[in-house]
Amino acid sequence: MSNLFLTKPMNQEELRQKLMLFTPRNITLILNQNHSTFLSVLEKKRKDLRLSLHRFFLFANDLICESVIRYCLRRDREALKLLRIFTNKHFMEADYSDKVNPNLLVTSGKHYDLHEIYQGVNAKYFQNKMDLSITWFKKPRYKTFSSLTYGSYSKPLKLIRINDILDQKTVPFFFVEYIVFHEMLHHICPPKIDTLGRSRVHTPLFKKREKNYEHYDQAIQWEKKSAYSFHFKNTAVR
Repeated sequence: MSNLFLTKPMNQEELRQKLMLFTPRNITLILNQNHSTFLSVLEKKRKDLRLSLHRFFLFANDLICESVIRYCLRRDREALKLLRIFTNKHFMEADYSDKVNPNLLVTSGKHYDLHEIYQGVNAKYFQNKMDLSITWFKKPRYKTFSSLTYGSYSKPLKLIRINDILDQKTVPFFFVEYIVFHEMLHHICPPKIDTLGRSRVHTPLFKKREKNYEHYDQAIQWEKKSAYSFHFKNTAVR
């Protein structure tokens, strides 16, 4: 890993003491294993600071610990940039796939079977080298078209999630297959971290390899011409 990381983790008390080197406030520290929120200020008083940090901060070096305090107390931009780099680098290498419960995965839909689609894409485009999990997921009604998410990929969990709004006969097979292919591609095309510490997932390499999908142009055209009306037609009854 990067030199932002210790080679051996601290324990919780050691991390708390390290953080207190950068502020006179007394720190109460809670460790979490969240999948989205990794740093939270639970309470901030003149003499006290109550924080919730993801467990991967046990590997944080002095610079990252100082950045935690600078960001929590002053919303320092440079500190935020370092924290983004630290967080993104961790999740690019972390493996939490053993946390996925296969009994909770839903692959059979009313019209499409994700497992079959995944197997077909894996054989055709990835030489059966992928070993990922896949499932349908439900989203609440979308208020705006821009918020619509067809699929997502979690590299730490090695889990593809496909929006079950696509499990309808009005959605062509090639488009569902394209979304599965797109999410699988994220596994072998890692994101790039920019100068602000932000993760850029659709890199030039990703966009180039995405066009290897046999029906890429057809899928993009369907999305442009049909997805808008399809979205509102279906969210109206959900």
